[in-house]
Amino acid sequence: MAKSSVTIRLKEFSEQTINPNIRRIIGLLPARFIVGIIDELDLEANPRNSRLGAVTSGIIDSIRQDEDSSARLFPFKTKGILLAASSYVELDRKRFELTFEDRHTEGILDGGHNTLAIGVYILTQAKKAAGKPSPKKKGHSNMGELQTDLE
Repeated sequence: MAKSSVTIRLKEFSEQTINPNIRRIIGLLPARFIVGIIDELDLEANPRNSRLGAVTSGIIDSIRQDEDSSARLFPFKTKGILLAASSYVELDRKRFELTFEDRHTEGILDGGHNTLAIGVYILTQAKKAAGKPSPKKKGHSNMGELQTDLE
């Protein structure tokens, strides 16, 4: 698989050096930068399958409640999204370019349900902004997945 990269911008971050070859960056990522992650990455490196259902519905409800609140606590009520990349370059204005070489071991390692829920929420808001009706539940498959109309 070919190399891919994505640029993210963190509001606040800190860096930990585990050893000379491994560094960890922990930070707050505004939702608008998750779109680039969703566009570029998949969940191949994530050992769990993420699908629409009760877990993602609960996360979407939490996001919706947080949008209606002045406290904006959602980022602190979740473990977030864990990304692994072969390398990164720190750019200006708290931006980082992440490069992914091996998609079996790099990409979204944890937080697939959060990523999926945020993506669905962003698509729902985009449909509303475009004057289109919100996605509605189509029903449940025999796997218990929630199917929605996001086209």
